[in-house]
Amino acid sequence: MRGRGRLLIILGVILGLVAAGGVLYVMMQGAQPPPTAPPPEVAVPTTQILVAIQNIPRASEILADSVEFRDWPANNVPPDVIADEAELIGKVVKTDIFQGQPIVRAMLTEIVVGSEAAFAIPEGKVAVAFPITRFSSVGYGIEAGDHVDVLLSARFIDREEEKQSARETIDFRVEVMERLAAADVESASFDLPIFEAKARPVTQLVVQNAGVLKVGAWATPTPPPAEEGEEAPPAPLSVPPDMVILVVSQQDALVLKYARENNFILDLALRAAGDEAPVTAEAVTLEYMVRRFKISFPPQLQYYLDTVPPVEEFVPEKPEFPQETSIKTAPLEFVSPEGGATP
Repeated sequence: MRGRGRLLIILGVILGLVAAGGVLYVMMQGAQPPPTAPPPEVAVPTTQILVAIQNIPRASEILADSVEFRDWPANNVPPDVIADEAELIGKVVKTDIFQGQPIVRAMLTEIVVGSEAAFAIPEGKVAVAFPITRFSSVGYGIEAGDHVDVLLSARFIDREEEKQSARETIDFRVEVMERLAAADVESASFDLPIFEAKARPVTQLVVQNAGVLKVGAWATPTPPPAEEGEEAPPAPLSVPPDMVILVVSQQDALVLKYARENNFILDLALRAAGDEAPVTAEAVTLEYMVRRFKISFPPQLQYYLDTVPPVEEFVPEKPEFPQETSIKTAPLEFVSPEGGATP
């Protein structure tokens, strides 16, 4: 009897726990908030604008079947967009227009004649040819669509020192000849030192953010096709380009022309993609190099090191003007007029 009563007590406790758990579960389910309905969609206001429904190449005339009206978000309409089809049909596009692109007035022109290069030049700019080498063109890494800065190096000589050098070269020779003749010297031959003014180099950033329109010549002549029975001419060898076409302002075009015709050294610095911000750069001179890098002046010695330049199979391109020393020698020959010769 006693064991049976204990079993009934245990079963009663288990049933009580199960009943309490069920009540707790029902209470938790009732505490959860009912599901909310999704918020209604807010309609974005739109307006109709003219959009290209096919690619329209540069210098092409816009036809009625190449554009159509489409809804466009009102808060994202490009400025100066065209909303009247009569204003668009028959015009010529100045740039390539791609399918789905809105058409604005800046893309259009009424001029239907002109070269392909002229259509590619932005309004207010001009295109100029710029000679390049593998060093001045970032190893021929510049391509159409890039933006570059133009670096210029020049050498300056003081005008007064230049005149003094000329006087020493001519007047001193005449004086030496007169003294040799007065001393009854029949002939003499020796080298005279000529002291020249040392040029002062400077490097400067002159043109910023010039657009690269094309690399190489705009038109390359093609050989005529071979006639029947003749062997086709061999394909021309690939040669690196010798020029780039830059898009600059009219004033910068004059700067480049002046620098090129006066034998300045010009190099191109390639900008990062999308970087068109103006910069401020200080001209680089000897004083700048010493000041910035705190170069120590070497002591003046009574001897020097005789160096031999290395022998290279390939001689790299050099600047147009050589680096000259400040002292030269020139031969002077003197024969007395009494000997029948003239100085």
